[in-house]
Amino acid sequence: MAKQNVSIEIGPPEGAAILDRMAGRRPHTPPTESGARLAALRKAAGLSQASLAESLGIPSRTLCFYERDASYLPSNLLPGLAAALGVSIETVLGIAEGNGAKRGPKSRLEKRLEAVAALPRQEQRRILSVVEALLAQYHHDKGRSTA
Repeated sequence: MAKQNVSIEIGPPEGAAILDRMAGRRPHTPPTESGARLAALRKAAGLSQASLAESLGIPSRTLCFYERDASYLPSNLLPGLAAALGVSIETVLGIAEGNGAKRGPKSRLEKRLEAVAALPRQEQRRILSVVEALLAQYHHDKGRSTA
């Protein structure tokens, strides 16, 4: 009996899904919103999955899961993620920073500091040196009064 070579041609996209299932892989689904955000932040920070996972002390597969399928991130990982990615925890979670409440008018100090910021650099340095001297004197005097 002669051997026959049988080839099955399966065209995309159904073919790829069938081959994935045959290989035991999960079907391709788009990442969750939080996962896509995490992956984008990681890439923006110039980190690989392996290096970020190592800095967090978790397996690379776990980080891959967070970037693809997880609908939320564990709270114990948030500080480490934020630090490693160089962003705030709010940014990792995709929530607006701040409380969202409208702010009142600017204080007198804020207005003065904005006016100083508009001055030439040399003038800013002179004003800053006076402010620093005043602060140092304040802390010195405060230390003597509590002693």
